[in-house]
Amino acid sequence: MVAKKKVMLKKKKKRWFDIYSPKIFNEVVIGQTAAIDDKKVLGRTVIESVGKIYRSGSRQFEKVKLKIVKVSEVKAETQIQEYFLTNTYLSRITRKRLTKLVDVSTLQTKDNVKVRITGNIFLPGKVDVEKKKQIKKIYKDILVKEVEGSTFDNLILSVIHKRLQKKVSNEAKKIYPVKNVEIIKIKRLNR
Repeated sequence: MVAKKKVMLKKKKKRWFDIYSPKIFNEVVIGQTAAIDDKKVLGRTVIESVGKIYRSGSRQFEKVKLKIVKVSEVKAETQIQEYFLTNTYLSRITRKRLTKLVDVSTLQTKDNVKVRITGNIFLPGKVDVEKKKQIKKIYKDILVKEVEGSTFDNLILSVIHKRLQKKVSNEAKKIYPVKNVEIIKIKRLNR
């Protein structure tokens, strides 16, 4: 009889990499991931709440999707791929007897990042068609001006800190009372 040779496969040990938020969020550690090689970490995505990044309990309904773009030793750097609001928050603010205006726009920022922005405007009661058109035009004009005049990172900060929504709300209130303006999603289209 022939004796069988035992073949020992040597497994590579996985290393842990710290995932850091982008510079606009002060590069704080938001998590860890394990991989055998640095190259295996590149391209992975992490979804994190804005509340956790800012260390605030009140912003848990706002999420950012971060993609790992650079790895050095045990540090994985990320960039923002997407900003969005959770479905539970959206269902909470959507009520009866509200008119909802929805807009989906594809625009380009100052730093040549193509983005798709989904926004909602909530108006109390039933609103006639002419006022809806005027409010949507105001929203679109302000959105185009803001997006084309700022970088992608500044656009995200403007939405997180509600500056863009306040501009739209203040202008639209001149035509009809506005209950709420929300940017539902901002998605980076070119990788």
